[in-house]
Amino acid sequence: MKIDWTPGVPQSPSDRPDFYASEAGDYSVWVEIIRNCPEEPERPGNCWVWMIDGPDNEGIMSILASGVEYGAASARQTAERAVHLRQHGVTSDFTEKRMTTFETFKDGPAREILSRIGVDLDACLGWADFRSRFVEQNREMRDKNPDDSLASRARDLDGILSTGERSVLHAALAAADFADIADELWNWEVIDRLDPSHREAVAAAILREDAV
Repeated sequence: MKIDWTPGVPQSPSDRPDFYASEAGDYSVWVEIIRNCPEEPERPGNCWVWMIDGPDNEGIMSILASGVEYGAASARQTAERAVHLRQHGVTSDFTEKRMTTFETFKDGPAREILSRIGVDLDACLGWADFRSRFVEQNREMRDKNPDDSLASRARDLDGILSTGERSVLHAALAAADFADIADELWNWEVIDRLDPSHREAVAAAILREDAV
C-alpha cells in the first residue's frame, strides 16, 4: 500500500533533524533519521529507523514493529509493507525483502496447492502474468464446461485442505482477481497463527511484489 507521508518539522538540530510521519487507520507510522547510526558499526553513517505505533492485543498503544534501513525511501517502503500486512492480519514481522516477492510465493507451498486445481506456477513470470494466466485459464475451462473452472475447483479443494493450505489458496485467489471468493472463504484472523512457510506465502500474495 502507499501511505501519504508528511515531512516533519525539525524540533531541534540534535533530536529530530529529519523525519516523516503518517496515519494509516489505527496505526501511526514514523520514519526518522539517526545520525552516525550505532546499529551496524561496520557501516558507519546515517540510517533511518521506521516505527509503527498502534493498539496491541489488549488495546494499549505500543510500538508494534520497527526496523532500520539506510535510506529514507527504503524505510518508508518497508514501513508501508509492514502496515499492509498488519491490516490483513499478519502481525509477525514479515517485512524482510526476501519474503515479499513472487519468487517467494512460487517456491513455497503455493506451487503444490495450485497444481491441484491445474495452475502451473512455473509458467508465470510475476504477479501480473499469474493474474492474467489465471483469469484466461478459468475462462477457457468454463467455456468448455460451465461446471468446471479454476474457481469451482478451488471451492472444492478448499474443503479438504489444512488451515495453512487454505490460507495460501485464498491469498492466491485474491491475487488472481477472485477476491470475492477469497473473502467469502477466508477468516483473515487466522493468518498470524500459521506456520512460517504458509505465512510467508500469504504475505507475498498480499504484497504482490515481483522484485525488490
